[in-house]
Amino acid sequence: MRLLTKLVLIVLALTQLAGCVVGTISIATQAQMPERKELAKSVALGSTEKQVVATLGNPQKTFRNSETGVALLFYCDYGFTAEQAYGYWVDEKYVNYECFLERGWAKSSKTQGLRVAGKNPGQYDCFHNIEVDWATAPAPPKGPIGFERTQYNIDALRLTTYSKEVTNCGSGTQHKIVLEGQISPDSSFAVSRLLARLKPCRDELGKVVAPITVSMKSGGGLLNHGYLLGQALRKNKASVVVEDGSICASSCAVAFLGGAVRTVEEEGRIMFHAPYFNGKNEYGERDINCDVGDQALEELKQYYVDMTDNDTGERLFDRTMWYCSADDGWVVTGGAAAELYGIATQG
Repeated sequence: MRLLTKLVLIVLALTQLAGCVVGTISIATQAQMPERKELAKSVALGSTEKQVVATLGNPQKTFRNSETGVALLFYCDYGFTAEQAYGYWVDEKYVNYECFLERGWAKSSKTQGLRVAGKNPGQYDCFHNIEVDWATAPAPPKGPIGFERTQYNIDALRLTTYSKEVTNCGSGTQHKIVLEGQISPDSSFAVSRLLARLKPCRDELGKVVAPITVSMKSGGGLLNHGYLLGQALRKNKASVVVEDGSICASSCAVAFLGGAVRTVEEEGRIMFHAPYFNGKNEYGERDINCDVGDQALEELKQYYVDMTDNDTGERLFDRTMWYCSADDGWVVTGGAAAELYGIATQG
């Protein structure tokens, strides 16, 4: 035992003389490996990058792909006789979507996307030689983690439902519907049917605790079906969201106002413009005619008022009528501005 103690002291002295205190960190870390392993395993899929760091501290190394926003938070514990590595692949949209934990990984690691780039004799640790091969790294999922996914492709419309069992539901399930494509008879019919079919999460007393959420990603379509879709959303008390990087324009914006709870994320955009007749001129080019008649304009204004309130509805109608265009309009970006104008119910 005395000989082992002397050897440890000699190693510590040598590492400190070389200006490196990794030896002291290594000894402490190796003793804590079982505890660190259990802590690493406790990080749940779906945790945000901040939540991972709050649990485990700052990673030894962070790899980030500037093109995709995907990152690997790489942790490792290193000692005289053992080492272990654990990492978390994170994405801006789907947060922590895959993780790994390996012992003795530097000698026989098969972790997808990682490689050891030779030895660096000047560093006594388990992370300086690590590189990420982004071509083989695990890709983010196509939808939220843990949700059952069903897709409906109907002409110019794509609907995707995500459903997940959650423990606090006395009945029903947590649901999300993603709407992409044209607002048309297909969208108003299909979304209405899905809202009627999907049962929201309710507590033991029958109160809805997780309303169905509809994510809206559409450049618009037919105004009348924007009305019908908005009315279906309101009837079913659905929540709606324009997610970061998405736009909900024209009749999509009209339908959006029907959401019982309306959210526009920080980089989400919503666009309104005047209703118009769509035709072609004598040269075969697209011709926009906003002279739709007083009755059509009164219907639009009344819909705005019904879905919001008098002041908000009149203001929205006024700003809408500034733009007679199929491609341009009054654009509001982010939750703070959308809430300020009554478009969103929360900032």
